[in-house]
Amino acid sequence: MEKQEMADNIEEERRGNLMDALIQREQDRKEKIKILKEEKELADPNETKKFNKLFEKSHKNILEKIKIAEDGKVEQENVLDYFNDLHKDVQALNDYLSVSTRFLSNFNVRKGLKTMEDVENHMKELEEKLMPRKKFVFKQKTKTVKKTSEGGVKKAPVDVVDAEIKKVFSYSTISCGFFNEKDKTLKLGSEEITKKDIELSGLENCTVFLYGNPMTVHISNVSSCKIFCGPVTTSVMMDSCRGCELVVACQQLRIHSTQDSRFYIHVTCKAIIEDSSDVQFAPYNLDYDNIQEHFKISGLNWSNNKWREIDDFNWLSIDEPSPNWREIREEDRIQNWSL
Repeated sequence: MEKQEMADNIEEERRGNLMDALIQREQDRKEKIKILKEEKELADPNETKKFNKLFEKSHKNILEKIKIAEDGKVEQENVLDYFNDLHKDVQALNDYLSVSTRFLSNFNVRKGLKTMEDVENHMKELEEKLMPRKKFVFKQKTKTVKKTSEGGVKKAPVDVVDAEIKKVFSYSTISCGFFNEKDKTLKLGSEEITKKDIELSGLENCTVFLYGNPMTVHISNVSSCKIFCGPVTTSVMMDSCRGCELVVACQQLRIHSTQDSRFYIHVTCKAIIEDSSDVQFAPYNLDYDNIQEHFKISGLNWSNNKWREIDDFNWLSIDEPSPNWREIREEDRIQNWSL
């Protein structure tokens, strides 16, 4: 009996010591984050001042070019090339913002991201106005039926579901996408999505194919889905997702409140994660007919891929990598997503 009590006391002491060690480690971690945050906020003000000056100058230059297009001073046959060059300017400024996050405060980073988002939305509206695309009409499909021996009808089996494409108004332009679907294969073609805003929301255990060049893609409340997307001109935003695989190319990828997901990406700016965990990354390797043409239309730089440069807004340590993301090991990667 005494031996058992002694063993229990030893075990209880061991657990107490372990708990104390864990509490101390958490306190040390919080203190380190606090110190790093203070150091970042007290970083050389000259760097921030230089950034603000160059960023504002480039931003002003982009707005002036947008104004030229708004005033109708670009010949119609030159509009496409003009906007492709303008997208390159925006991409360059996004790149500059991305590499400057190492010394900018979170407030300045968020302010810069909001500025770029406003510019991209402004450009998108103007492109819709100056380069209107032929409206795509969704026709109701006639379903094939078979007669049964009893004279009734039997529906032919359907493997791929053409789910209802719902439309929403966003920034005064029509977007399309899929909403509240489960256990389906969903597809959108180039005529439906090029230079459009795409929204995917409330999907569960679906496979989504987006063939073409969207302007932006918004993904929210999606679980256990595979999403394959052609090159996106500006940004992809993903929020509150779990257990997904996303294969996409874009200027910037922003991931929020997402867990246990894999990303095969081509990004020209650092991807950003926030309030996310167990997210993994590998380079974009999607292949389908006309993807090279779609890359050309998107204006993305194929030679510039920062897929392994991830900025975790919840991890301020410079010396240690964030535990919230990692690269997908070579042996665990899908080597080629060929559609």
